[in-house]
Amino acid sequence: MRIVLVLISLCFFIKPAFSADKALYNEVYREIPSLYITPIDVDFIGLKVLQSLKNVDKNLTVANDVRRVSLYHKSKLKKSYLKPLNKNDVEAWSELTSKVVDDALNVSTVAQKKEFEINDIILSSALPMIDKYSKYYTDIDFTNKRIKHKRTFASKMIGDILYINTKAVNPVFSSNIQKSIDNNLSAKAMIIDLRGNSGGSLGEAIKAADIFLDGGIIVAVLGKKGGENIFYQAKEDVSFKGKPIVALVDAGTASSAEVFVTALQEQGRAVVMGTITTGKATVQEVKALSNDAYIAITSAYFTTPSGKNINSIGVLPDICLNLVHGVGYSDCAVGKYSKNVSDIDEAIKHINTIMLK
Repeated sequence: MRIVLVLISLCFFIKPAFSADKALYNEVYREIPSLYITPIDVDFIGLKVLQSLKNVDKNLTVANDVRRVSLYHKSKLKKSYLKPLNKNDVEAWSELTSKVVDDALNVSTVAQKKEFEINDIILSSALPMIDKYSKYYTDIDFTNKRIKHKRTFASKMIGDILYINTKAVNPVFSSNIQKSIDNNLSAKAMIIDLRGNSGGSLGEAIKAADIFLDGGIIVAVLGKKGGENIFYQAKEDVSFKGKPIVALVDAGTASSAEVFVTALQEQGRAVVMGTITTGKATVQEVKALSNDAYIAITSAYFTTPSGKNINSIGVLPDICLNLVHGVGYSDCAVGKYSKNVSDIDEAIKHINTIMLK
């Protein structure tokens, strides 16, 4: 009986041994500063990572002061740690991170239940704290073979106007636009409906804009690596020449869809109608990690042909629908109107007005 009681007592007091992935954090702390568009210190990343423990267990918090970080559980101090003297010491910050995560696992039963996914939870929470477009993915489908049940492109004739509705800048974005033009050569004008188009391929947006532009800058991509600025120029070969184009946009129009819109707008090739767009003018570089996950880090941003940075601002339409009052960013209503048929009617009216002149 005594042996059984001793064994029970030992099992009760022995704490499970958990281990954070130090090598993973080392990798993350090296890759992010090398990719990120502006200089970023490892200690800034490390603190975001540690503070993300609250997403594993709401009772876990990490406090930060000048010299130390401190781990709390249920508002009680569990341990304090000296921060590395060098704020960019990757090895030291990886060591510190693994210690704090290990200790968090040992004091939190909630965290223990998430042992095998704890690093994924932490990094998924931490990277968007650097900027909202930087992400950590446990898996990315690069095959593009998943079945898409939602139609992302459609076109039809409305009278003598070619109407194109597109919801994604996917690998066939530009070719679908060209096919629609080729199959409807009698069209005298075009409406390109980009409301709710969240973007996708930057290369496809450039190709699509090149269909309509007779030379000139489409977009400038400004990156960190070597400080290179890449300017994409349109070829002097154009489809749909001289015919009116209206591009419909709303708050759901984002990223490479905004590249396409601003190229046509600033080159005077299309009239943009709708509401202010999302304002996502950043480019993310995807990097594979040794744990088979991926990080997508903001590595560049794009500017419009005139050099304007629309990030977090959006594209202001030439004609603002659902106008609050006056003209300008503060007066143009923000919203998603992809199912608002009256916007298409307004575009048709505008085209008819142009063609009557």
